[in-house]
Amino acid sequence: MGEYGVVPGQRVAIIWDSLSPVKTLKDLVDKIQALVGADNCVSVEIVKQLSQLTHKESSFDVILSPMVPGRQHSVEVLAEIAWILKPGGCVLLKELAVTESGNNSRIKIAAKLLTTLTLSGLMEVKEVCMY
Repeated sequence: MGEYGVVPGQRVAIIWDSLSPVKTLKDLVDKIQALVGADNCVSVEIVKQLSQLTHKESSFDVILSPMVPGRQHSVEVLAEIAWILKPGGCVLLKELAVTESGNNSRIKIAAKLLTTLTLSGLMEVKEVCMY
């Protein structure tokens, strides 16, 4: 499997936040487009509008959702990601998490992240990496 789990011929969605730098988004789109090939789809979706989109169920092979400073993936956003992901597809997301509970209730505990992903409809979570 290629970088970001992307191989030629796949349909890829990038979930983005309007607060993120446009140059970073453009660089990522260019990189992914080169990986999938010029004839294949790289779709950029704004996270706040994800539930309003008209993508069919199982539309994308790979969904990338980078971490947005100060924000987390809500259960609703994760459910929308699960809806548009093809069976056997790959989701790569970055989420701020800690290994144990602390003073900041806004940060997910790593042990609960897997549960949140599963409850959102991402039933085949194979790996959660901590860095």
